[in-house]
Amino acid sequence: AIDDLRFAETKLGPARCRDAYNLRSFLDAGIDVAIGTDWYVEPFDPRLGLYAAVTRERPEGGPEGGWLPQEKITLEQALDLYTRGSARAERTERDKGTLLPGRWADCVVFASDLFEAPPRDLLRIPVDLTIVGGHIVFERA
Repeated sequence: AIDDLRFAETKLGPARCRDAYNLRSFLDAGIDVAIGTDWYVEPFDPRLGLYAAVTRERPEGGPEGGWLPQEKITLEQALDLYTRGSARAERTERDKGTLLPGRWADCVVFASDLFEAPPRDLLRIPVDLTIVGGHIVFERA
């Protein structure tokens, strides 16, 4: 949403946009939602997606109050949609999406508590560790 907001209303029109990026509305209606990136089209960094879901603003700031601000979701919801939501979308929820015995142990460890940080800081909190399939694939020096 934060990248598309640059052109969506021009290309789709305001009426269509009100129905196109509706995280909050979908969740409130009980619709399964997943969050991820359109890598290689969009940056791979999940912090951008978390920030977008919570603020509905571009990384450089604005629009004031967020684009379609009624569709903002909480950080807890955004993390759930990145993890369990994405696993449900792939139909792999028995293998990943949560940290439980026997699962793949895909996770990211941040340098500080995301829930204690102001939303703007989500873009800057360093990643300390990334584990994929139970193997460390990134460790900050």
